[in-house]
Amino acid sequence: MTSTYFQEGKGEAYYEIGVHDNGELIGIEYEEAVYTMLALFHMSKMLEAELEVMLVRLGSYGYNV
Repeated sequence: MTSTYFQEGKGEAYYEIGVHDNGELIGIEYEEAVYTMLALFHMSKMLEAELEVMLVRLGSYGYNV
């Protein structure tokens, strides 16, 4: 079974947390980053998907993940 959903991203999605719409790395507070990662973990668990953190860095106002 193929659908446009899997054809476009080939089953992969990338999320950048703490990035402004214009691409600026502004960051978010530690607690917000943890809660966001927890939400992504739960979504991936429900979808039986793999979640991988590729990079954590500090932006102007907090963390970028």
